Amino acid sequence: MFLQLQKGVGDNPDYGYTSFDNIGYAYLSAFRLCTQDSWESLYQATVRATGPASVLFFMLHIFIGSYYIVNLALAIIAMSYDELQRQAEEMAVRELKALEAIRAAEEAALAKAMAAVSELEAALDLGGFQVEEEEEEKEDRNPDSQGSVQR
Repeated sequence: MFLQLQKGVGDNPDYGYTSFDNIGYAYLSAFRLCTQDSWESLYQATVRATGPASVLFFMLHIFIGSYYIVNLALAIIAMSYDELQRQAEEMAVRELKALEAIRAAEEAALAKAMAAVSELEAALDLGGFQVEEEEEEKEDRNPDSQGSVQR
């Protein structure tokens, strides 16, 4: 567009980056319009080169490109973020359930160990009482053992 209309006038504006001469520069210019990065200078240069008919192109591109397509991209990013957040929450719930299962297993093992210790203590206590009773019976039968114990 600029190349054809500005032959003999000089280089394209903005050090040659503002043009529609080839598809690459055209996409770069369209991207500038979508992001609204210094689009006013692009607009003014194009209107000066092509006339007021290009105003319709810029109006459509600014409204459709900037507001619709950029918001669509932001919505996709937000939906992706929500999906990742949901997956992270599900993983946290699974980890919490696994930790609760481990805790329950540890509590069950501790209860089982405590029961075994209680049984062992009870067995030792009963055995201890029986030994003392047997010793007392022996002492009652053997009077010499009492004297030896008192020394």
